[in-house]
Amino acid sequence: MSSADHPLPNTNAAPPRETIRFFPPFPAWTGFDVIGIAVIFFIAMIVCWVVATMCASMLPTWQHARTMEVARSPFVGLTAQSAAYVILLFYIARVLRQRSGEAALVAIEWNSRLGTVVMGLIGGLLLATVVQLTEMYLPMPKSLPMDQLFKSPMRAYVTSVFGVLFAPLFEEVYFRGLMFPSVREGLGELWAIVITATAFAALHGAQLAFSWAALLPLFIVGLVLTWVRAQLKSVAASWVMHVTYNATIVTAVWVQTGHFQNFG
Repeated sequence: MSSADHPLPNTNAAPPRETIRFFPPFPAWTGFDVIGIAVIFFIAMIVCWVVATMCASMLPTWQHARTMEVARSPFVGLTAQSAAYVILLFYIARVLRQRSGEAALVAIEWNSRLGTVVMGLIGGLLLATVVQLTEMYLPMPKSLPMDQLFKSPMRAYVTSVFGVLFAPLFEEVYFRGLMFPSVREGLGELWAIVITATAFAALHGAQLAFSWAALLPLFIVGLVLTWVRAQLKSVAASWVMHVTYNATIVTAVWVQTGHFQNFG
């Protein structure tokens, strides 16, 4: 057969191109971004608290009250915190879009699937049950700053709505979505789970008078939520679990207090 039928390979041909990566590296943000967001949250919280206090002072209920009395009101505090959460979620979405080029939920591995939702629901119920039983054997303080949020039915309902609908979303996006992957990059998965759970518990320190007995259950909750997020690679799973956990605790208090009518 002629050489035309079997041409020799072209040794001068250009080498094959490298495979193009269409997805950004994970995580696309750094620890400095995580710290920066925490600082901005602190500033936003102060600003929102001042604005909420000024607005509340103009209401008939607090027109003759002292400024500090208005500022310490649970309603003012929850309003300020909710506003700060909304501001931070928008800011986080912007940062993630700039760093990764993707939508925020895609960038943090939200990954909502039916299986993760079901596991989150079951896990949240089990976790709430275990924590409630654990607290029976801990030397819990007789009173905590958190108790002020349940001094009346209105306060209890407002706090419950905040704790079930608002707080879990921000906390999961920040701790499990942003902090955990960032720490894991530098220290590994085990330390990332522990550090994220510690930071999560510390966020609630002031509400629980920094009592180790009151914070220990929250640390355990943080460990479980972060472990679930790591294993399933889904922030949606830890979010559903967090919402279910909070809703179960709130429902138990609602039943025990006769629909938030008898707080003892």
